[in-house]
Amino acid sequence: MKKLILAKKPLSLLGSDTKERVNNPSRNINFSLKAIAVLFCFGFLFFGLAGQANAAMYYVSQVAENGYVIGNDSNDGLTKGAAKLTIGSAVTAASAGDTIYLNDGTYNYGAGTLNINKGISLQSETDYGAIITNNGGSAYMFALQAGITGTFTLGKVVLTEAAANNKLMYVFAPTTKYSLIIDGTKFLNYYKIALFIGNSNTDIDLTVQNSIFTSNTILGTGGNYYAIEGDAIRNGNILITGNTFTHSSPLTGNSRAAISIVKSGDNSTVTVSNNTITDYISGGTLDNISLTATALASSTFTIFGNIIVSTSTGGTSYGIRVIASGAASLAPIIQDNTMNLDGTSGSITGIYTLNTNSIINNNVITATSTNATLTGIKVDVSSTIPCDNIKIYSNIATMSGPGGYGILIGGESTGARYTYLTYPQVYSNRVVFDEVTTVTAHGIMFGYIKYGLGWNNYSSGSDILYLIKGSLDTTFYNNVAVNPIATNTSNAQALRLKGASNGQFINNTVVDTNTSRNGYDIAFSVDADTAFSTGVYSNNSVYSTKTLLEYISVEASSVVSFVNNNYYGSTNDFVYQGTGYPTISSWQIAHESTASTTNPNFANINTSYAIASNSSLIDAGTINLFSSTTGDYLNNPIYGTPDIGAYEYQPPYTITTDHPQYGSNIRIYGDGKYRYITATT
Repeated sequence: MKKLILAKKPLSLLGSDTKERVNNPSRNINFSLKAIAVLFCFGFLFFGLAGQANAAMYYVSQVAENGYVIGNDSNDGLTKGAAKLTIGSAVTAASAGDTIYLNDGTYNYGAGTLNINKGISLQSETDYGAIITNNGGSAYMFALQAGITGTFTLGKVVLTEAAANNKLMYVFAPTTKYSLIIDGTKFLNYYKIALFIGNSNTDIDLTVQNSIFTSNTILGTGGNYYAIEGDAIRNGNILITGNTFTHSSPLTGNSRAAISIVKSGDNSTVTVSNNTITDYISGGTLDNISLTATALASSTFTIFGNIIVSTSTGGTSYGIRVIASGAASLAPIIQDNTMNLDGTSGSITGIYTLNTNSIINNNVITATSTNATLTGIKVDVSSTIPCDNIKIYSNIATMSGPGGYGILIGGESTGARYTYLTYPQVYSNRVVFDEVTTVTAHGIMFGYIKYGLGWNNYSSGSDILYLIKGSLDTTFYNNVAVNPIATNTSNAQALRLKGASNGQFINNTVVDTNTSRNGYDIAFSVDADTAFSTGVYSNNSVYSTKTLLEYISVEASSVVSFVNNNYYGSTNDFVYQGTGYPTISSWQIAHESTASTTNPNFANINTSYAIASNSSLIDAGTINLFSSTTGDYLNNPIYGTPDIGAYEYQPPYTITTDHPQYGSNIRIYGDGKYRYITATT
């Protein structure tokens, strides 16, 4: 046997990199580690691709179209040429992560149900070419069973009913949490519930997006009817976005919601956004969007960008309703939604929240009715859940009907709200009634709450424009009140205290120029409720062209201070605790020595109520907590002593660039701005 001898190659003949590894063992180790890392990455990529390759595609067909053969359940279903005939057979063959494609056609399950128990993807060969239906008579037509794991996805498939089922698609509470994605699906002609998720303690991540829910079916009477109902979803994030809901059949004595979610778990989010909802109800309760939280503390509800159009011919209708019950504490964000709500009777509310620390902003609500009570936004409590620092701002509520509320914080009577509804903030909103109010309508109201603040709001056309009722330490400042309208049974009132303790109206502007309605208008109205009122009216401006005007009316038991208000109009009528004061001088002597009656000289009364440069209200107010820490109605800064009314005159000149006229009288402010004290050309 010959011995194999390996000749040692001289280092001089080796490559430089090889020589370096021979002479430097540590670098050789580094090279080995790099090689291992590269091999690991390639291995990870290989096994990852192998895992993807293991995700199979199955095909189902009942017709020989789109490259398919007519299916047979004895086929393996792995190609269009070997398609299966039924969805159930494909589901049996598939594994979690697989995709099933349905050829165009109608898959009718008779009186039965399509059951799916795996985390697969179900897609249509062409958009909405595959239709899944049955002939009714079952509790549900399409069911996701409890054993699903991973992710189940339903794509651009049509689910529809030929006859009544209880639920079109039923999602059972899963054994283990999984993700459900419904993307672009059409739910049509459902008789009761289109999509039902969970019956108790459901743990699921739910996404419903870009889907269509349409039912024109006469749904009868009795029971609850929903497009999407999530019942007791415990843990998991919920996203419902970009969907279209259309219900044109009237319901009589039913409850209906386009979206109804009941959430019972913590540390999750619920987002309902950019949906378009058109709904109609006759009697019963209509919730276009309804979210309820039970026994949770850390979930986040966000509702934004939705468009809601609803019609009711009776019953109770809500655009958006969010409720926290039990031990729940919730802070929903409701913003940038648009609502057009119409009805002939019953009650209509744009946004309603109960027991929540709400943020409600930038919503546009239009409510119209011939005989229904209208409410733009209502926030209330009914239990011992503290609701602090609620913020309602930059909303527009336009109301056309017999009566109601623009924005209502609290209610008409005491109870839990007086203890648990505290520090609400209402600012920069616009509330407009159509000036044909026939019953009680309130623009913005604090009812039996504590420490409320309302500022920079605009309210017009209701019989009471701003109301503090039964509340403690609550203030309206820098607001504009225009044309209070007397009803068939009561006088109109601009700024009203009723049973309030330390209620304050400061630096508001009242304008009353509507002479088309009969009845007395009262600028400042004070009376008792369960208790007499106390408070102060200060630095307010009243401008009126109406002869049937009473500047002030204070009932017998209330005690209120009046400081530095300006009253301009064609009458001089003041009533305090039953005593009338027919002249401004008699009123000044008795109760308000600082009262004035000068023309406010609005810069342009047709466009705004800002005061002109020659207004006597400039620097005529008094310093108070709000004027010293805030701006005016337009968020302009306060210059010098506050002006009377909601608007602060803004000096137009700067001392360093605009040279004063020779011999003129000017006032220079700390920032270098100045104004002429007397009129100039």
